Amino acid sequence: MVLARALGVLSLVAATTALAQEPKSSPSPVPAPTATPSVGDAAATPSPTPTPVPLIEEPPLAPGELKIRANRQEGGEGKLHYEGFVDLRFGQLRIQADRLDMIDETKPDGASAQRIEASGNVVFMSGTERISGETLRLDLDTGKGLFTKASGYLQPDVLFEAESIERVDADTYRLKGAKFTACTQPNPRWMFKAHSATVEIDKKIKATLVGLSIKGVPTPILIPYFQFPISPDQRATGILTPRYGSSTFKGREIGAGFFWAMGRSMDQTFYYDWFTEYGIGFGHEFRYIRDIGSRGTFRSYFTRPTGAPSFAYDLDWSASRALPHRFKATLSANFYSDLASRQNLQDSLDYSSTRTRRGAVGLQGSLGPAFVRLVADTSDFFFFDDSIQRRRHLPQIQVSQSPKKIGRTGIAFGYQASAERLAQGNAGSGESPVLQQYSRLDVAPELTRTISVPFLQLTPKALVRYTRYGSSLDENLELNGPPLDRQFFEGSMDVRGPKLFKVFRLPGDVYSEKFKHTFEPEFLYTYRSKVLVFNSLPSFDFGDQYTGTNQLLYGVTNRIYAKRMGPAGKLETHELFTWRLSQTYYVDIGQNQGQFDPNYYSATFARGPGGAPSHKSPIQSSLSIRPTLRSSVIYSTEYNPNFKQFTSSSVNMYINQPRLALQAGWARGVNLTEVAENRTTLYNTFRGSGKIVVWPERLTVEGSLTYDALQKTILQSTARIRYGIQCCGFAVERVNFDTRYRQESKTTFQIELAGIGSVGNFLGDNPANHSNAGRK
Repeated sequence: MVLARALGVLSLVAATTALAQEPKSSPSPVPAPTATPSVGDAAATPSPTPTPVPLIEEPPLAPGELKIRANRQEGGEGKLHYEGFVDLRFGQLRIQADRLDMIDETKPDGASAQRIEASGNVVFMSGTERISGETLRLDLDTGKGLFTKASGYLQPDVLFEAESIERVDADTYRLKGAKFTACTQPNPRWMFKAHSATVEIDKKIKATLVGLSIKGVPTPILIPYFQFPISPDQRATGILTPRYGSSTFKGREIGAGFFWAMGRSMDQTFYYDWFTEYGIGFGHEFRYIRDIGSRGTFRSYFTRPTGAPSFAYDLDWSASRALPHRFKATLSANFYSDLASRQNLQDSLDYSSTRTRRGAVGLQGSLGPAFVRLVADTSDFFFFDDSIQRRRHLPQIQVSQSPKKIGRTGIAFGYQASAERLAQGNAGSGESPVLQQYSRLDVAPELTRTISVPFLQLTPKALVRYTRYGSSLDENLELNGPPLDRQFFEGSMDVRGPKLFKVFRLPGDVYSEKFKHTFEPEFLYTYRSKVLVFNSLPSFDFGDQYTGTNQLLYGVTNRIYAKRMGPAGKLETHELFTWRLSQTYYVDIGQNQGQFDPNYYSATFARGPGGAPSHKSPIQSSLSIRPTLRSSVIYSTEYNPNFKQFTSSSVNMYINQPRLALQAGWARGVNLTEVAENRTTLYNTFRGSGKIVVWPERLTVEGSLTYDALQKTILQSTARIRYGIQCCGFAVERVNFDTRYRQESKTTFQIELAGIGSVGNFLGDNPANHSNAGRK
């Protein structure tokens, strides 16, 4: 087999390499190497390699220098014959054989040329190339030659065999009746057989009329043309192994792909998906990395359902480019033609359930102390009645400066300023929004001063904001009113402390011998003058939601630290426990200030009994426990004291170990009503995912689950098993959907061959694996 003869080559080369490292000794006869078993004989085993007598350690040869060692030499002018473990060195080439003839020839132009003819256990070595065969004819001047009944080894980890191998030059070989594999078993688990092939050293093997054998049994697969990568960086252009699947919604499916390695830092992948019950799909991915600040990924997918007049599209693009003078250009796009196509095709629940469509281009950088950002973007929001809300910056320029101290005063000055052209509009199902445009100019300078005393830190801040709107709302709440000015003053005092702590020592404790508990109160008083034109302002984003207020946020944070041994083997401070409680009291509630407070998740529902605005915000609690650096549990909740009920709660945890990764989350929300019997649950969802390496480099199991406890339905579940062995593997994936817009069960299967990338699910949780580095 390929393996048997190639292993013979490797063993002989290993022995020869070892000899070159032995101390100098006098030359002595060396027995000829024993022939290796024939290729294709699964029962054959390599004969033991004889132990050669150490060769003399020699320095590298100069270009064109020739040296030959042998047990016997005969012949005369024009032809020399060598026998008995012949060892020829010529420049970077090395040839070993039982017999070798050196022939001097005269070319038609009168020039002389040297040719060798070797037979019997011929071994040819050049760099990382290793070829063995029955005979070899080689022109030393041109490097062209011909092997018969040959087999060999190419890096990285490719064994091959052929009836004949023509050496065209140092980088190119032509094979007839070729076989090649990345498996090293006596009977390879898989092997490609080709009518002819061309080997481009450190690049690829190009083969025609290629068949595939599994454990020596031919399969009906016949590929007219095929490329097998042998690039040292394990990225090469070639066809990807296909993906097969069956779906209750799309029918049977086949996914094929082609990977184009355009360079070390740039590649493209082309995909084709065929569904018997749905239609066809085309995918394309382009990736590049120029430097640490310049990279991009462009993923595009086009699908045409059976009978549809046109293609639907799904685009996911992101790119950044570093520019001179510390500037950077960015692009991001997440567009799709319609919700139905995304919901039907995306196997990621997050992507399939999203109801937003966004795109943006930007330029940002620093000009002296100021940070400048220029952006143009568009955002579409799809509501459950299929209506659309569209928002656009056409464009927006922002200039800001973080607070910087003025001389030695201790006072810091900062500002934010923006000028933008805004467009917004709404539309019903199937309609395109009619956009209304207006301008907005905003300026907000501020002064701050940090005062630190023992156990206490005070930070007063004063801010003035002026905003000029190019249009306003009229009496019908339409954007047809005259230009409008908004101005207000905001002052605040942030108080942190006094910070109290106590240290506990527990000698002999298993977890830690030293703990520290801190008690950190905080207060934030904010006064903002009343915004008289609030009800006439067009609402585009949160910057339009400032109301006059007089409020006090108060809270306390408890922390527990532990001294533990860190990854570097030294004691480190580890934050084990953090619990923060906070609430806001609104002195002024005439404009329902609590409804516009972004600090609370359920603030928009924070009304008191009878629907009146409330002075008290929800009580917010966030508890975090981190037993180790690789595990964490976070519990967050909001409690409404007016209705005496928890309005929202969530738990998130993760464990990340070398062979185990788990993530889980739970979220629940309840509406606010005075009558307890009328309170209903808005959502109650469990989500989890995990990955377990059962057998390193062999068996991996991973999956995910999303459960809606409100509907008592598993919205989505995935399970994936991958089993890999020395040179191949396979993966099976099961995906189930049960949502209001999609009911589907799908199973996909793909084979992984060492050195060849495989086609993954372009629109799934497991993106395509096309690295061409899948040697296992």
